Amino acid sequence: MQSLASNGTFVPDKDADGEAGTGACVLAERQWRSSGGSRPASIRPHSSTSLSAFPLVRYDLAAMIDGLVDHAEAHLGVIAGEWDTDPGGNELPFRIVHYEGKAPPGTEIFSTLGLSDFELSDAGDRIELLMIAPARLTPGTIPPILVSAGELPIEADDVPHVGDTFRSIEALREVSPMDCLYVGRPLYLPPDLNPFTNGDTDVLFLWLIPVYEQEADFADEEGWEAFERLMWNLDVDPTDFTRDPWID
Repeated sequence: MQSLASNGTFVPDKDADGEAGTGACVLAERQWRSSGGSRPASIRPHSSTSLSAFPLVRYDLAAMIDGLVDHAEAHLGVIAGEWDTDPGGNELPFRIVHYEGKAPPGTEIFSTLGLSDFELSDAGDRIELLMIAPARLTPGTIPPILVSAGELPIEADDVPHVGDTFRSIEALREVSPMDCLYVGRPLYLPPDLNPFTNGDTDVLFLWLIPVYEQEADFADEEGWEAFERLMWNLDVDPTDFTRDPWID
């Protein structure tokens, strides 16, 4: 389980031996609680998600918000495949999809699809999360990262905002020296991607960027504008998953 610390950060509860608890990645097997009403600036996962080959499903999409799939494909590329279960065969609460044809050179785009079925917070906000990953990564390594990140807002019944950070994403460590994710605007993608609307429902796409802990601390303390200004001034590549730190 996890509890909400006084600073708004999700931290693991301790088990009987005083160690951080562990558990499966499947939503049904994890219980979370929060106390207090403020949204967390930093969110920590309960446990890591196994990277054992996620079963790949070819374009067998579940019912989504009307028009959302067409909108995603128009801006992110044709859906080449999707994942709907974890390595143990348990159904995920949303799909992970891989797009082809419109990613920036040398990269691939992945996103949640169906996370927007969940109305988050009292405002009922709907989001999807995406990652722009290097094309050279081992197939199947990005879905566990998005599963870990996507389950957190559901379990917290809260919506991440630009500038928030996700901490201790164990699945990210399989492909990167970083283990934090920064929630950013998808600046590398067509501006018409956000927001999606069909006249009845609005969905916001948020870009998850791998960052080091000290960079996540900077974003939390200085705010998203300062962090994005830092990236701009350093002329960095946020799609590089094995880069050196931007901040010493």
